[in-house]
Formats: sequence, C-alpha cells, structure tokens
Amino acid sequence: MMDTRTFEIYPNIEMKKVHFKNRYGIELAGDLYLPENYVAQKNPAIIVAGPFGAVKEQASGLYAQQMAVYGFVSLAFDPSFGGESGGSARNTASPDIFTEDYSAAVDYIGLLDFVNRNRIGVIGICGLSGMAITAAGTDTRIKAVATMSMYDMSRDMSRGHMDYYSEEQRDKIKDYLSQQRWRDAESGAFAPGNHEIGFDETGEPLTVAMEVPAELPEDAAYANALFQEAIRIGMEINNRYHTPEQLRELMGRLTGKKIDDTFRLFPPFYTDFGKNISIGKDVFINSGCHFQDQGGITIGDGSLIGHNVVLATINHDLDPRNHRKNHYAPITIGNHVWIGSNATILPGVTIGNWAVVAAGAVVAKDVPAYTAVGGIPAKVLKTMENESDKEDVIEETI
Repeated sequence: MMDTRTFEIYPNIEMKKVHFKNRYGIELAGDLYLPENYVAQKNPAIIVAGPFGAVKEQASGLYAQQMAVYGFVSLAFDPSFGGESGGSARNTASPDIFTEDYSAAVDYIGLLDFVNRNRIGVIGICGLSGMAITAAGTDTRIKAVATMSMYDMSRDMSRGHMDYYSEEQRDKIKDYLSQQRWRDAESGAFAPGNHEIGFDETGEPLTVAMEVPAELPEDAAYANALFQEAIRIGMEINNRYHTPEQLRELMGRLTGKKIDDTFRLFPPFYTDFGKNISIGKDVFINSGCHFQDQGGITIGDGSLIGHNVVLATINHDLDPRNHRKNHYAPITIGNHVWIGSNATILPGVTIGNWAVVAAGAVVAKDVPAYTAVGGIPAKVLKTMENESDKEDVIEETI
C-alpha cells in the first residue's frame, strides 16, 4: 500500500494504522506514532487533528510524528466525514461531532497499555482548534491543550469573520438556510455551501459554493514539499535549545541563503515558507515573530524586529466567492529599522531606512525614512531630522 504522507518520514518512529468509533457510531481512522522504547514504560500521549478539511497525512501527521520524537505516543486522526474516517455525508462540518471525535480519540489512546491516562493532551490546528478547546473544557481527562494558527470556525460560521455580520444579515442567512432545507428535501440531495456566507452588492446572501479545483497545478508537489520543510525546520528551531551558531545554520536552511555571522534570533520563530526571506547583516529578531513570506520579505542591515511581530505578505480575495484566491505583495524593511513588539506589517508595505514602528501598530501604507509611526492604522508620529530626534522617538515609543 502506497504511503501518502506529505512530509519526511522518520524511520525510527513506528506508525500504525488504527480505527476507533465515536459516540455517534462513526468509525474514525488514525495514524498512531510510537516513540522509541515505548513498550518499556507508561508514556504521555498527544492527539492531533486539523486543519479544517485536511487529513492525517498532512499537518496533523507531521506534528504527531514530531511529538513522538519527543517521547509522546501520538495520534493523528481524520475527523468524521473526512479522509479515511466514516460518515456517509461527505464534505460536512459539525462542531459538536468534531468535538466528540477528540474525546473518542482519548477513549482509544487511554486504553493502550503503554499510555499514562493522566498525561493525555490534545493539539488543534487552524479550524479544528476551537473543537480541541471545547473538548478540553468538558473532558477532564484531557490535561493540556495547544493550538496552532487557531481559527474560530464555529464563531465565524454564526457571526462572520471578526463578527462582521449585522443582525439583519444573520436573519437573512438563517432564512436562506431554512429555505434551502426545503429545496434539499424536495430534491433528495444535499446542496454544498460555504462555511461562511457572504453578501452581494444588493445585500443578499451569496449562495454559490466555492469549488476546490479537481486537479492540482503542476508545481503543487514541489511547493508542498517546501511548505513541509519550513514546518519541519521551524519545529527544530522552536522545540530545543540551540547555540547562536546553530540557529544561524538552521535559518540558512530555512531561507536557502547564507546568514551573516552578526544575525541574532530569539526563538520561537514561525514562517509558512521560508525561502522568500532575505536577511541583511546585524539583524536581530526577537521571540514569537510570524513571517508569512510567500510574497517575499526583505530585511535590511541593522534592523531590529520586536517580539510577536507579524509580517504578512498574503491577502485573501475580499469577494466571499473567491476567498480561496490569494493575492501576494512583498514587504521591504530598510536599514536600521526598529519595529516594536506586537506590530503587524501588511502586504506591499515598504519601510524606509531608520524608521520606527511603535509597538502594536498595524502598518498598511509605506513608511518614509526617518519617520516614526504608530496606531491602528499606523500614522506618522514624528519625523526625525537629526540624531537627537532619533533618540527622542525611541524613548517615546518604548
């Protein structure tokens, strides 16, 4: 049988195909990853699922395998109605059933002789994160929960992204869905729909479902390999101690470029691609930064990136019918730029030399050289004309 996992497989980590049922009688399929020497002791366990619509051969399997490296008996599973799991209505989302799936996975893994029932945790990725948190909040057997790129799918379904639905729009959506049930009942088939319903220019719900392409583009396998490599190297950076020299070597592998000896990084560090990041000399990146670099990120010499800074080079299309369409635009950071903690730089922004971005700012437009900006959206706070001005604005933005 062909192995369809999309990530590098570690030969020292054994994987077994397993099946178990949830309380709704749906049979779930999982991949059980076993750490070395697991039979000699009672091991902690981790259960992983997501992202929304993904399968265990993708991100959840990658995380499960890596957690097995760290000594956890790890289970990546396909939620109900997807992948190799059961559920006769495919392409169906049910937050309550997905939450039950996590508890069913706890049932299964806790009965293994080599698992410590008092040390079971769960990981939710992207759209499955909310279900992982809900499961952990009601099932006391789950002792820890972690999320990766959390997306509150259930709230978005009911209130729209960032709660943008008005009460009138919510009423229109409820009426549309109710009337659709009559049409489905009459036709004897379930019509596909979007998990988040948009509105047209007249204020009426958009009822045409987005479609996933039947075939992947020719370069999809190559691009996916780079994504998986970025995840793998990122986990290596973030999950153990490394000397500064080792961190520079890892960042070189991640970016595919020579990293100067003056570069400094405080992990953790997150990126979705890596190969489109270019870093100058004497650059410092503080902990918790997220670089979404598919559109390209360039950081000039002597620049300082504060902790939890987000550099985002991708936008989704605003038309709800085309949310899966991406728009890319590069971020260019000049020399000797200082970006304060928790700032977000949006696609297409260029920040000039010696500029300062205040903590928590959201920068949507270019920042001229020798300028300090702050706020949401970021606005000019001060223009620096000499060295004393630079010192003043640094004190003001700390």
